[in-house]
Amino acid sequence: MSRPPAALHAVELLKEMRQAGVDPDPVFQQVADTLLKRHGRSALQLAQAALARMAAAGDRDAWILWEGVHQAMGNAITGRFAKAGLAATATLH
Repeated sequence: MSRPPAALHAVELLKEMRQAGVDPDPVFQQVADTLLKRHGRSALQLAQAALARMAAAGDRDAWILWEGVHQAMGNAITGRFAKAGLAATATLH
């Protein structure tokens, strides 16, 4: 499967960040926060669908990127419950 150049650059950037000791989580968190603001509850479902598409297509690089965003969404959702004083259990697939 042919990947768009942007996906290749993003994966390479992610690898370079990790090799340099730079935490990529804030980047994933920014994307997750934007998706949650725009799509609300359906944002997590959108990320899960993207993960499923990438897995089905065998696109490991894009899957890695979406997994980071998906995990950041779970962290954001759990954090919002904690700020509200509620217990939350997030199940990420």
